[in-house]
Amino acid sequence: GYDPVSIVKFKYIPYIAVTVNSTGVSSLRASSDVLDIEENAKLQISLAESTRFIEAYRASAKGFNGKDQTIAIIDTGVDKSHSFLTGKVVDEACYSANACPGGGSATTAVDSGLPCPWIDVGCYHGTHVAGIVAGRDNTRSGVAPEANLISIQVFELSHSERICGIRCNPPCISTSFVNVIRGLERVFELRDKYNIA
Repeated sequence: GYDPVSIVKFKYIPYIAVTVNSTGVSSLRASSDVLDIEENAKLQISLAESTRFIEAYRASAKGFNGKDQTIAIIDTGVDKSHSFLTGKVVDEACYSANACPGGGSATTAVDSGLPCPWIDVGCYHGTHVAGIVAGRDNTRSGVAPEANLISIQVFELSHSERICGIRCNPPCISTSFVNVIRGLERVFELRDKYNIA
C-alpha cells in the first residue's frame, strides 16, 4: 500500500513522509506505532499585513534591531545581491523537487538559497520577506536591520489545477510540509553556528 521510493526520513524528528494508497492509509491507522497521520498538503505564499501581525512597531520602539541575530527565511529564496540585502545572507539551502541548483532535491551549496527561477509566478516572495525582516539602505529599513539571514528555498513549480486552486491558474509555485520540515531541520543543524532568532 505504499511507494518505497517515496519514503523521506528526517534527521531530527521522528517523522517519515511516504506516498500511500487507501490500503496504506488504513494500515497506518491500524498500527500502534503510528501516532498521527498528516497529509503533505501544498502551501502557497502569503504576505499581507506582515509587520502589523508581528507588532514590529513595538520592537522598534524598544530599540530592538536584530543586532547579533540571524533569521531564517524559509520561503522562495532570497536575492542576496539586491541592494537592500547586500551582505545579509550568511547561509543557504534548497529543498525542492524541481528548483534546486544542480538538479537535485536538496543542497546547501553556495547560491542554493537564491530565488526559485519562476519570478512571474511569485519567486520574488522570499526576497520581499527578507527585505521586511532585515533589509536596509540609506532611507529605510526592515524590522531587524542589523540581523543576518539564512535563506532556505523550499518552493517548486506546479502545473496542477488541484494544487494551484482558485487563487491562481497553473503554473503556480507551492511548497509542502516535507520541504518546510527539511528547511527547519537545516535551521536546527545551524543552531550552534549562528544565534538564530
